Amino acid sequence: MTVGGLLSLSIMEEGRKVRIDLLDLISGESRQLAFPQTMTSRKSVTPCWQFNPETLEWANKVLRDLPPCDMVIIDEIGPLEFILGEGLEEGLRLIDAQQVPQVYVVVRPELLSQALDRWPWAGVVNLNQGSVSAGAEGEKYR
Repeated sequence: MTVGGLLSLSIMEEGRKVRIDLLDLISGESRQLAFPQTMTSRKSVTPCWQFNPETLEWANKVLRDLPPCDMVIIDEIGPLEFILGEGLEEGLRLIDAQQVPQVYVVVRPELLSQALDRWPWAGVVNLNQGSVSAGAEGEKYR
């Protein structure tokens, strides 16, 4: 099975998250995605994290140029995408197109209704409870 996409990695030091890296699942390359927001950082919809625009540009290229895959993972589609219309925009387009056999997308619980409004065919896998619920058309989304 060919798996492509992006995975967010929490980088920890002495028990606390010091940055978030983004991993290309095909090439194995990773880049720094975000670092803690400081008082002098620009205000953001994500008050705890400042995002690296060069990494977001790279990540969008990774998603745009994906070779044919059996499965794509996008970790995560969040406030940048749903609230600001920024971030992993190519991820949104990839999901919208429904051309990959299986797409798994990490979405925060508070943004789940927005995700399901955009993708009514999708199902939900709640990793906290291990449950799968059917999408609007009654099909399980894997």
